[in-house]
Amino acid sequence: MLSNRLIGLLSVFTRKEMTRFYEFSHSPYHNKHEEVKVLVTHFNQIYPDFSENKVNRVVLFKLLFPGQKHDQPKLALIFTYCLRLVEQFLIIEQFREKEGGHRVLLLQNLRQKAQNRQYEKVLKIQDTWLDKNELRDGEHFNWRFQTLAEADQYFSLQARYAKGDSLQRKQDSLDHFYLSEKLKAACEMAVRRRVTNQEYKNPLMAALLKELESDFEKYLEVPPVLVYYHLHKLILSQAEEDYQKALVVVREQARFFPLKELQNLYNYLQNHCIQQINQGKLDFLEEIFKLYKFQLEDRLLFLNGHLPEWNYKNIVTTGLLLGEHEWVKNFIEKYKADLVPEVAEIAYSYNLAYYFYITKAYDKVLELLLHLEYSDVRYALSAKLLLLKTYFDLDEYEALLSLSDSFRQYLQRKKEISDFNRRGYYQLLKFTRKIFQIKMKVAYASKERSLKDIEKLRLEMAEAEVRFSRAWLEGKVEEVFQMLQ
Repeated sequence: MLSNRLIGLLSVFTRKEMTRFYEFSHSPYHNKHEEVKVLVTHFNQIYPDFSENKVNRVVLFKLLFPGQKHDQPKLALIFTYCLRLVEQFLIIEQFREKEGGHRVLLLQNLRQKAQNRQYEKVLKIQDTWLDKNELRDGEHFNWRFQTLAEADQYFSLQARYAKGDSLQRKQDSLDHFYLSEKLKAACEMAVRRRVTNQEYKNPLMAALLKELESDFEKYLEVPPVLVYYHLHKLILSQAEEDYQKALVVVREQARFFPLKELQNLYNYLQNHCIQQINQGKLDFLEEIFKLYKFQLEDRLLFLNGHLPEWNYKNIVTTGLLLGEHEWVKNFIEKYKADLVPEVAEIAYSYNLAYYFYITKAYDKVLELLLHLEYSDVRYALSAKLLLLKTYFDLDEYEALLSLSDSFRQYLQRKKEISDFNRRGYYQLLKFTRKIFQIKMKVAYASKERSLKDIEKLRLEMAEAEVRFSRAWLEGKVEEVFQMLQ
C-alpha cells in the first residue's frame, strides 16, 4: 500500500496543503462520495505518518466499510475516486496562483454571457494589475497578450474601436512572449547540447537573432528578451566580456523575475564559472564567490526557507580557496541557524572542521570530527578524507594507517557508493600512503632513493584513471620533494 500513487502524493503535501485538501474534499461541489470523505479525514488525522500499519488495505477497508467482508476492488474504486479528487485539487491550487490567467477566463465567460458592464469592469482591473505588477517575465507578456486578444474580440463584437492601439499592443505582447520563450529554450538547448551531445533543431533562431540585433533598442524594456539574449550569447561564446555583460543585465533586471526563474538565471552564470574553473581559469573562483554573495543577499540559495547544506559547503569551500578566512568563519556561524534542522549540526561541524584544517588548527579538527556520527554517506566520506589529511599534516603515522584501513572497509561495506567513487577513493588512499611513506623515510633513506620514489609516484599518479583530491596530492608530493632540496 505504501507504493500507492495516492499515498505517494499525499506524503509530499505540506501541512497547509493537507488541511486545504481535507476542506476541499468535504465540499459537496467537489465531492459527494461519503467514503472518500471518511478516507481523507483519516489521512488528515494521521498526516504525516503514512506508515504501513495505518494505511494497509485491511485497516482502511474496515474503516470505510465496517462489518463487511473484505472486497479489494471496492476499496480500489474509492482510492481511484480519491486520487482523481487530489488531482483536481492540485489543478485548482495551481490555478489559484495564476492571477492573470483566471481573470482572462472570467473575461471570456462574461463576454459569452453578454455581461458587458461587468466585463469592462473586470477588464479595467486586469489592465491595472498588468500595469502595476512588477514582474515582467515571459508569463507577464503571455497574460498581456491573452488579455488584449480577448479585449480585441470583445470590442470587435461591440463594433467599438475606441481602443485603437489594442491590436498593435496585442501583437507586440505576442512578439515579446514568443521571443522570450524562444530565447529561453535556446539557452537550455545550448547547455544540453554541450552536456549530452544531443543535437536540437531550431530553424527560426537565426532569423530571430537577426531581427533582435537589427533593432535591439526596442527590446531594452522587455526584461526576459534582454536577459535571455545575453545569456544565450554567453553560452555560445564563453567569452569573458559576454559573461560580464550577462552578469550586469541579470543584476539590473532581477526585480522583474519570480524567485524560481531568477534562481535559474544565476545557475547559468554559475555553470559558466564552473566550466572556466575546470579549464584552469582560477580567477573565476572570485566570480563564483561573488555570485554566491549576491544570491545570499537576495536569499536565492534558500529552499523552503532553509539554506541547503551543499550550498553551505560550496560557499565555505570556495571562500577558503580564496583565502577569505574571516568571512568564511562569520558565514559558518551566521547561517548555521538557516540550515535544515535535521542536518544542521553535522553540516556546521564538518564545515567548521574544514575551516580549522585550512587555518591549521588541527587539534580543533580532530575535536570536531572524532565525536560525530554520520548517517549521510557523503558527509562520512568527506569527514574521513579530512581526517586523513589532518593526520598526514600532523605526521601521525599510526593514526593515518589505521584510518586508511578503516576507510577501505567502509568503502567495501557501503553498497550505495558508486563504483567510480569507490575506485577514486581507493586510489586516493593508495597514493596518500605512498607519499606519506616517502615522507617518513626522508630522514634516513638516501636522497637518490627518495627522489627516484617521488618520480615513480608522479608517473603513477599521472597515469591513474581516477584522481580524487588531485591538487592536494600533488601539493603533498611537492612538499616532500622540497624537503629533499
